Amino acid sequence: MLQDMRKYTKVVLYIVVVAFIGTIIFAWGADITSSKGQKGIIGEVNGEEIDYRTYARVVDNYYEQASRSSQRELGPDEVLEINNRAWVDLVNDIVFRQQVEKLGLEVTDEELAEHLKRFPPQVVQQQDVFRTEEGGFNYQAYLQAMSDPNYTQFWLQVEALTRPEIRDYKLQELVISSGRITNEDVRREYIAKNEKFKCEYAIVYRDQQDVPTPDSASIVAYYESHKDRYYLPAEAELRYVEFTKEPSEADKEELKSQIDMLHDEIVSGSDFTQLAIDLSEDGSAERGGDLGWFGKGQMVSEFEDVAFALKDSGDVSEPVKTQFGWHLIMKTGERENADGEPEVRASHILLKFKPSGQTITDLNNKALSFSEAALTSGFSEAAEEMGLEVKSTGLFREGTYAGKLGQSPKLAEFAFSGKVGNISQVYEEPGRFVVAKIGSYHPAGTQKLADVFGKARNDLTQKLLGEEAMTKAQRLHAQVEGGTEMEEACFNVGAEYIISDFLSRRDPAPKLGRDPNFLGTLFSLSAEKPLSDPIMASKGAVIIRFLDRQAPNLEAFTAVQDSLYQALSTEKRQNIYQEWFAQLQEDNEVTDYRDEL
Repeated sequence: MLQDMRKYTKVVLYIVVVAFIGTIIFAWGADITSSKGQKGIIGEVNGEEIDYRTYARVVDNYYEQASRSSQRELGPDEVLEINNRAWVDLVNDIVFRQQVEKLGLEVTDEELAEHLKRFPPQVVQQQDVFRTEEGGFNYQAYLQAMSDPNYTQFWLQVEALTRPEIRDYKLQELVISSGRITNEDVRREYIAKNEKFKCEYAIVYRDQQDVPTPDSASIVAYYESHKDRYYLPAEAELRYVEFTKEPSEADKEELKSQIDMLHDEIVSGSDFTQLAIDLSEDGSAERGGDLGWFGKGQMVSEFEDVAFALKDSGDVSEPVKTQFGWHLIMKTGERENADGEPEVRASHILLKFKPSGQTITDLNNKALSFSEAALTSGFSEAAEEMGLEVKSTGLFREGTYAGKLGQSPKLAEFAFSGKVGNISQVYEEPGRFVVAKIGSYHPAGTQKLADVFGKARNDLTQKLLGEEAMTKAQRLHAQVEGGTEMEEACFNVGAEYIISDFLSRRDPAPKLGRDPNFLGTLFSLSAEKPLSDPIMASKGAVIIRFLDRQAPNLEAFTAVQDSLYQALSTEKRQNIYQEWFAQLQEDNEVTDYRDEL
């Protein structure tokens, strides 16, 4: 079918079905010394280079989503988190695609056509041409369009969007195909959920025991024999000053002059949609600025007020300022939704507030000036002199995020590369420049007793309390074995007596929850061996006596077998896929050049 459709070239309907198209939202600065950076390469995955524009498109999409959700300008930490999330997702996508190509997975036209018939893409379902008068999806119109040669260009775009998704699905199915669930697996799970035991049990609470306060000699002896409990990896703390890449007032004025010129061009007859495609700086650009239908409360107030105030379709607003930048808004429709509330459809051109190259250069020079002053006058003194705030990352461990600086690999490396008091060069990151000083450093090793004396005392006390609880539980056990009722024995030694309802292996026990030691011991008991030895649970020492068993209804097993099979199969396949992908990531060679830009 698709081969026949490709014979036609007439375009009657054009609908955009691509995403992640935007513009770079940060200026990267002019001082680029890396050979990769000079080529615009920000990373490599198994030798495959990542162009900064590809990365920037993903960042821009994430940034737009987060800005719309928060209805405010994002802070430097949020911007950095978006950059890092975009990097991780982009690398993962490339790793996955490379694996698809390595295995030679392909999608035939027949597979593609069948998939589109069974699973119409969401972006297609949202198009007006495939909507019923009631607003639902018109599946018959969709099927007719699949064989209509007038829709050739449209289906080629859908194909480009859908074919990679099917290839990815085929790879996932290949990976998880080993996740087979047998009938015995399903049977065991059914029994685990439906075999139930009733019991009585005693809890000798650890924290209710009375033991003498450990003396110093005992604490020293405990520390010496448990030094592994007090080992810490290396930790460091950075003091830092950050210079946020924000547009200057001159940048904003220049942007205002640009949006005014665009407005004049549109008034003079230039095509709004084409200008949006060419110049708008958000993800709607490829759609000619189309934002779709929206009601009140869905856009920031400055934008919404103007969009709803426009009178007729085709009317274009004066420039509108929001926290995102300057907008020109064109109304393209109005209606009432199913609840009778007004909605408008609008397109916009957005020129974002962003620092100019000159502003970035000035900011870099300011950071360099501070770095030089810090080396001669002292870090805190230079910051005070220049009116800058000194922040602290807090202590963080080697190989982890750089505390409050977040994922800053170069700064995290610097923190463990020199002496306390060393001052860094100027580091450029997306959204900011940073100069840091090593504030403190603690090498890896066992903490000194003087530093953990209180913790060692508490650990020893907990150990003694547990031993005391176990001693009482053993006395209680002896009484029960001798014929004393468990409830009376609990009274004798000061334990809590509990009689349970019927419990499965998945149920929480009163006061103990899903304690694995308790549940494991309970289901090892029987009428022939009803009484457990004392065990240590999370809250103290416990003794359990089996009272009754409720056998699973195996006749009912058939009715739930299929649903249970599906649940187990899904869980097992998810686990297999997660383990496979984690191993795949570990086996790949990824190089990040972002810090060199």
